[in-house]
Amino acid sequence: MTTKDNDPGWIFKTQDGTEFTFESCMTYPVVKTPIPDTVRSESEDGYITTRPRNTRRRFTFELQFPFMSLEDGVKFEDLDLIVTGTETFKWYNILEDKIYIVRFPQDTRPNYTYETFNYVSIKFSLEEF
Repeated sequence: MTTKDNDPGWIFKTQDGTEFTFESCMTYPVVKTPIPDTVRSESEDGYITTRPRNTRRRFTFELQFPFMSLEDGVKFEDLDLIVTGTETFKWYNILEDKIYIVRFPQDTRPNYTYETFNYVSIKFSLEEF
C-alpha cells in the first residue's frame, strides 16, 4: 500500500475517535460521482429557473475490498455497526490524499460476499456529508 505525505495512519475514523485500518487494500476503480446539486422549477408561463442546492459540490463514492481477510472483515462490520448508516465518519482517500466526512447513503448498506473460508469481499458506497 502506498502512503502519501498527509497519511493519518487510518482509513476510517468514527466520531468517537475509533480508528479502523485494514491489511487488505481497496482496489480500483474507485467511482467518484457528483451528487446533483441544481434545483429546477418551472413557472406557469413555461419559464424554467435553476439555482444551486448547495454552496459546495458533494460526491458519492463506490468502493470495494475484494478478498479481505476475515479478521479485517470483522473490523469492517464493527465500523458498520458503530455508524449504523446515520452517523458521519471520516474516510481517508489515499488516491487523492484527502480526508472526507462521509456516511453510508440512505437505505444502502455494505454488501458482504464470502469468497472462501478465509476471505470476504465487501462492496459499499459512501456519501460526502
